[in-house]
Amino acid sequence: MPYAFTLDDVAFLRSADGERALAACAELPLTDRIAGVAAVRKLVGERFAAVLETVLLRRKGKLDPSWLYTGDALQQASAPPVARHRAARLAGRDVHDVTCSIGADLVELALLARRCIGSDLDPVRLAMARHNSAGSAAVLVQADALKPVSRDAVIVADPARRDSAGRRTWRPADFAPPLDELAEVYAGRDLAVKCAPGLDPAAVPWAAEIELVSLDGQVREACVWSAGLATASRRATVLRSDGTQWTITDRDPSGTGAAAPGEWIIDPDGAVVRAGLVKHYAARHGLWQLDERIAYLTGDRPPSGVRAFRVQEHGPYQEKSLRALLRARDVGRLEILVRGLDVDPDALRKRLKLTGAGEAGVVLTRIGRSPHFFLCRAERVPG
Repeated sequence: MPYAFTLDDVAFLRSADGERALAACAELPLTDRIAGVAAVRKLVGERFAAVLETVLLRRKGKLDPSWLYTGDALQQASAPPVARHRAARLAGRDVHDVTCSIGADLVELALLARRCIGSDLDPVRLAMARHNSAGSAAVLVQADALKPVSRDAVIVADPARRDSAGRRTWRPADFAPPLDELAEVYAGRDLAVKCAPGLDPAAVPWAAEIELVSLDGQVREACVWSAGLATASRRATVLRSDGTQWTITDRDPSGTGAAAPGEWIIDPDGAVVRAGLVKHYAARHGLWQLDERIAYLTGDRPPSGVRAFRVQEHGPYQEKSLRALLRARDVGRLEILVRGLDVDPDALRKRLKLTGAGEAGVVLTRIGRSPHFFLCRAERVPG
């Protein structure tokens, strides 16, 4: 169970005594939980639990190390590049973040919005947001997201995710506040809502655009945009921590279908795949699909900046013949990518029992009704 911060905890952590306690405990190794608790208790006294939890959360390195946050809030908070990207789409507007939590999105919004309000029903998270947004132009108020306290401003929301009970897709009721209630309360207002990547588009019929966002190759979130904010129906935005980014939408040209394998195999970014824009990405980069139902792309020149797989050999897939080929090539370390086949990469790697000195990659997929393998060498394309 994560530690439950109180308002008194937040007041202490923001005080001079709290800052000194945090600084002192930040120097402790805290590798052993029991010894760590004892060391922090000795240094801090009765506020040891709040200090220890804050130091441990800050060591996760996700947000500004001077901020305050709860475990749950930190887990749900947008990474700064993702929050920055969303704020850029709302630059110059009046914006109200109705679920501001600890302020991860709010801080970025306040930098670019004309005016910015943050509100939350949780007084502890709101107090943390005041600390984290100190020096910004954001105005903070305690309010229920489903009881409007602003007019005309764009509404931004990041509802909490409830347990989806193992389902791959999310329903409106899986969020708090529920997505359909947010849409009803703010009908007629411009609305942007951060959601889980597995959101079923049918669950948000009011959304004019669904944007899938990835950061450093990992799909982080979906953001749904109402009609007044949408510029396409489907969008994939690919961000990198170094500040580079690109986007593609369903308004871009679409590819021409499947053909014979080229010199390279490309596994598109997950945001592109989840947004259903594989054909559009293929058209942009002169690629084509191996099979129209499979997201792998192929071509003779991979896009710059991606990790692609140079094909060395390919053919029908059988585990026995693949094992013989890999042993003949003295492969010991093998990266396995699979789409369209019921193959567990980890289980297959164990069964292959490779002991060679070399390394390789293998792409397993279905072309038509037949399983195929592609023995490859992974390369980072310059750019």
